Formats: sequence, C-alpha cells, structure tokens
Amino acid sequence: IKLQEERKKNLDSDISIYSNFQKMYYYDNPKLREIIKNTVGGKIDLKLQDIDFIIERMDKIIFKINQISNDFLESHNEELMDDLTELSYLYSSYSLSIIDKYRAILKEFNIYNYDEKRKEIFRKDCIHDLITLVRNTSTHGKLYRVSLIISYDFYKGLKTINLTLGKKLLLQDKNLKSNVKDYLLDLKEIDISLLYKNYLEKVKLMF
Repeated sequence: IKLQEERKKNLDSDISIYSNFQKMYYYDNPKLREIIKNTVGGKIDLKLQDIDFIIERMDKIIFKINQISNDFLESHNEELMDDLTELSYLYSSYSLSIIDKYRAILKEFNIYNYDEKRKEIFRKDCIHDLITLVRNTSTHGKLYRVSLIISYDFYKGLKTINLTLGKKLLLQDKNLKSNVKDYLLDLKEIDISLLYKNYLEKVKLMF
C-alpha cells in the first residue's frame, strides 16, 4: 500500500502514452476511470449506457404487459386494465427519452452514416410516428385507454388475449400524419404487445 501511494504521487495522467496508461491502471485505477470518462469516447459511452438502461426498461415493460394480460385472463380484475394503460404510456415515454439521448449525441459528435441507417430501419413503416402520436396526444389531449380482445380456441381449450388501441379514435386525431393514417387503414387492429416488440427490435438494431 505504501509503494502504491508513493507511485500515485508521481503518475503522469497523459494516458495517450501507453506506459502512463499501464501505470495508472495498476496504481490509481479510480483516477484512470475518471480520466477515461472525460475523453470523447468516454462521453459517448456514458450516453450509450443510458440508452442501454432505457432499452432494458422497455424490455421489462413488454414482459409486464404480457404478464398482467395473462393475469387478467384468470381474474378479470378491471384494475389490471389501468395498470396496462399506465405501462403503455410509460413505454412511449421511454421511447421519447431515447430520442432525447441520441439527439444529445448528435449535437456533440458527428456519427458516420447515421441518417442513412435511421431511414433504413425506421422509414419502412411508421411505428415510431404511431407511438409518438399516442404519447403526445395522451399527454396534451385525449387519454387513449387500452382495450382488449379475448379469444377462445375450443379445440385446444386455450384462451388468448390481445391488447389493442382504438383505431377509430386514432384516425380522428388532429395530429395524425398522412403516413400514419395510411398505415392505420391497412391494420385490422393495433396490437400493443406486437407494436412495442417490433419497435424495440428496431431500437436495438439502431443502437
């Protein structure tokens, strides 16, 4: 310990020189971590860690939505529907938090091929615009409640549940974009679990 403390006093913090990096690693690792955090790469990494955290939360929300849906099949407890509505809004809020994070990255750093990749992943459909529409309108105007469709397979003796958003209400929304309208008209129903799962796959692919 005495030797380590003596070495710490004389360490050169210029880690662009590899021998300095090695010495910092062995004799003052906490300080080295702080130096790395303040490099350009370190700052990007911290923002990407935030995005990773949000993605984990979105994954958990999808899991909870499916879990509560199955609980509803057993109990028919109407209070669970309120939980599903709240989870849906929480999911859409997280999706916008990711947008804020990557906009912050784009302000500071020039990321090669970013726009091309974004268009390639998200422009094939308008899932993102649909989630944004629901979130923004619910925050500033109409609260969209989650509804459900329960199906029964007489041959297999199985009940299934689908969580949906009212397509009719969305089509009347004043903030509706033309591309979202066309997308909605092609759908029989808006299956929330499927919508959220597909969107999250795109987010993971992007980041």
